[in-house]
Amino acid sequence: VYIMGKPSPFEGMIHFGLWSKFKSDLDDETSYQIDDEIFRHWEQLLLADHGNDEWLQIHRNSVSRDFGFTLTASAAGSGTEIQQRIDRYPALANSLAGLIGMAQGLTDSDNRKFTDELFRVLSRIEHLVNDSSSINDRATYLGLSGVYFILINDLETAETFLRRSLELWPSEKNSAFSQLIKLYEATGRDQELQQLRQNIQPD
Repeated sequence: VYIMGKPSPFEGMIHFGLWSKFKSDLDDETSYQIDDEIFRHWEQLLLADHGNDEWLQIHRNSVSRDFGFTLTASAAGSGTEIQQRIDRYPALANSLAGLIGMAQGLTDSDNRKFTDELFRVLSRIEHLVNDSSSINDRATYLGLSGVYFILINDLETAETFLRRSLELWPSEKNSAFSQLIKLYEATGRDQELQQLRQNIQPD
């Protein structure tokens, strides 16, 4: 079973970037793999000049984010391997959407321990994001920065970034919402937790 263009309803998927494959051995462990030929083809599409077609740009950003996620989530072994993979795809690494996907891959996978690599990706995002970037992209960058500070155990700074993210995009769909809930639960801050849930209404 292959799925393309929407979240998987199954456990135990292999994510390839453009599509996901259901693992026939019924193993519920999710994994990520790179098809180098498809990644090279996507690099060519990113580098091609297709004018200012708005829908095309939305599509390219969406798939770039998926490819960026798969690129870092599928890496294993060392931070050096992750950096080598990023360097191998310069067009993706110079795309705001691709970099956001890379940061999400580092925070949502077993590679959360590679905080130095996450910091490098976030630094690249910081240089690209600006007031003309979408609210979701700006909020996502702030939320991912919050996760970074959680990972290095700077909870005060983490809370600041997560709150700023929610100020820009006050939605349950913003991952900063769930991260801030976890932060408050872990630190026993029941009053702030209750206030947060009251302020962010269900979508």
